[in-house]
Amino acid sequence: MKTKYIDTVIKILQAEVDGDFKCAMGMMSESYTQTWMYETEKGALFPSVVKPKESEMKDVYEISGRSYTIYDIAENNNTVYVECIESYPKQNSDGYHKTPLILVVKFNSEDKIEAGRHYCDPKLSYKTLSEEEISKAYLGQEPILIIK
Repeated sequence: MKTKYIDTVIKILQAEVDGDFKCAMGMMSESYTQTWMYETEKGALFPSVVKPKESEMKDVYEISGRSYTIYDIAENNNTVYVECIESYPKQNSDGYHKTPLILVVKFNSEDKIEAGRHYCDPKLSYKTLSEEEISKAYLGQEPILIIK
């Protein structure tokens, strides 16, 4: 079931895949906050950014070859939950990083994205997960959408 919030989340993921930072910024509120729900290698808990500037996100939006394989997406009130695999090319070798993650995207009363949270295990981001391993994790479930 698609809704305006689910459609907006799909559009912002497509903007990231396309490297279209300006399009993505137009969907975010002025007070947008992005939080990663993990501990960094340096021990920082829950790193976050507030309304990222293009210079802060340049490296993210310049990644060519990124895709999102969505297995589940749901909405409750003003929040969208996405279970997906984010894939992007390894910088110094062949292959792709494939990161299983949950995205939680909250909207404000003006239908702008107010906050995003990424839940993942960053150690998995640096492994080369095979399609077989991913299929086992999702019990053979087929993706419902691939954004590339």
